[in-house]
Amino acid sequence: MALVVLSTNNWDLIKAAIAKITAVIDAVTPGSYTEVEIPE
Repeated sequence: MALVVLSTNNWDLIKAAIAKITAVIDAVTPGSYTEVEIPE
Protein backbone atom coordinates (compact mmCIF):
# COMPACT_ATOMS: atom_id res chain seq x y z
CA MET A 1 0.00 0.00 0.00
CA ALA A 2 1.18 3.54 -0.74
CA LEU A 3 -0.01 6.73 0.92
CA VAL A 4 -0.67 9.83 -1.22
CA VAL A 5 -1.55 12.97 0.76
CA LEU A 6 -3.13 15.97 -0.95
CA SER A 7 -2.37 19.46 0.38
CA THR A 8 -6.04 20.46 0.19
CA ASN A 9 -9.48 18.94 0.36
CA ASN A 10 -11.02 21.63 -1.86
CA TRP A 11 -12.70 19.65 -4.63
CA ASP A 12 -12.39 22.43 -7.24
CA LEU A 13 -8.61 22.62 -6.69
CA ILE A 14 -8.31 18.83 -6.76
CA LYS A 15 -10.22 18.63 -10.06
CA ALA A 16 -7.92 21.29 -11.56
CA ALA A 17 -4.84 19.27 -10.54
CA ILE A 18 -6.15 15.83 -11.51
CA ALA A 19 -3.40 15.25 -14.11
CA LYS A 20 -0.70 15.89 -11.50
CA ILE A 21 -2.43 13.67 -8.95
CA THR A 22 -2.87 10.87 -11.48
CA ALA A 23 0.81 11.05 -12.43
CA VAL A 24 1.81 10.72 -8.77
CA ILE A 25 -0.52 7.76 -8.25
CA ASP A 26 0.93 6.05 -11.33
CA ALA A 27 4.49 6.55 -10.02
CA VAL A 28 4.18 5.50 -6.36
CA THR A 29 5.58 2.25 -5.10
CA PRO A 30 4.27 -0.01 -2.35
CA GLY A 31 5.20 1.30 1.07
CA SER A 32 5.87 4.83 -0.11
CA TYR A 33 4.55 8.13 1.24
CA THR A 34 4.06 11.08 -1.14
CA GLU A 35 2.63 14.53 -0.58
CA VAL A 36 1.07 16.35 -3.55
CA GLU A 37 1.21 20.13 -3.26
CA ILE A 38 -1.85 21.59 -4.96
CA PRO A 39 -1.64 25.36 -5.50
CA GLU A 40 -4.51 27.41 -4.17
